[in-house]
Amino acid sequence: MTKQGYQISFSNADNVSAWGGLALWAQFLKALRFRSQLARWSLPHPQSNRGYDPCLLVEQFVTNVLCGANRFCHMNTLRTDKAIPQICDWSKMPEQKAFSRFFQRFTTSN
Repeated sequence: MTKQGYQISFSNADNVSAWGGLALWAQFLKALRFRSQLARWSLPHPQSNRGYDPCLLVEQFVTNVLCGANRFCHMNTLRTDKAIPQICDWSKMPEQKAFSRFFQRFTTSN
């Protein structure tokens, strides 16, 4: 079934997600070139070699908020879903502590 440029169909994929509608969100972010726009900002880079790319942190944060997370502890909801990283083209998903550490680097004067 095709409606307004999006194709919706059944799949025999191994990974199925209750958040499958995020595929439209991922297409939207890709069309906006969201990651490349974030890369132009002067976001603080991780201080550890195990740190997360700040652009992906912001993208994942916005996606979590879109899905209803209103506290840092709610950020683990999408993290446990195996299909989300594939849908959104994320290599890894941080736990809620990574988000709080990232946002602690900002002050109201920034």
